[in-house]
Amino acid sequence: MEIDVVLCNHAETAENRLYVAGGGINLYFVPPSVPHVITVGLGCVIHVPYLATNASHHLRVALIDQDAEPVAPWSPEVDLPAVESQQSFNIGRPPIIEVGDEQTVAMALNFPNLPLRSTGLYEFEVTIDGNVMRRMPFRVGIAPSTARFQVSNR
Repeated sequence: MEIDVVLCNHAETAENRLYVAGGGINLYFVPPSVPHVITVGLGCVIHVPYLATNASHHLRVALIDQDAEPVAPWSPEVDLPAVESQQSFNIGRPPIIEVGDEQTVAMALNFPNLPLRSTGLYEFEVTIDGNVMRRMPFRVGIAPSTARFQVSNR
C-alpha cells in the first residue's frame, strides 16, 4: 500500500476526490505570543493494491515534535490529549476491477485553529495498519518584523 500526502490550509473529499486549498505548506509564521495558532490540513490519497481490497485497514495521523514526542494542543487550564486522527477504511472490488489493479481512497484531515506551545519543527506521522508510510515535516516560526514606513503628504 502507498499514500500520497500534501500539507495544506484545508482539505476535503467528495465522491472519492480530494480537494485542497493552499497546498504545499511547510512553513507557518505566527505572532510571538503563546499560543502559536496554526490551521493545517492533510490531503491524502491511499493507493490500495488489488490483494489488499475487501479488508479493513487503519489510517493514523499523529502530530509529533522535533524530539519525536506527541504534541497536545496548548491549553493553560487543562491537559489535552495529543493531536491525532484515526480512520478505518475498507474498499471493495467493483466488477470492473481486474486482478492487479489498484484503487484509491481519498481522505481529508483538518486541524483548524490548533494552538501550539512553542515554535520549531513538527511533523505529521502517517501510518497505515501500524506501518509508518509518510512523515510530513513543517516548521513554525515567529513572523519576521516588517519595515514600517511613514507616508508624507508633502
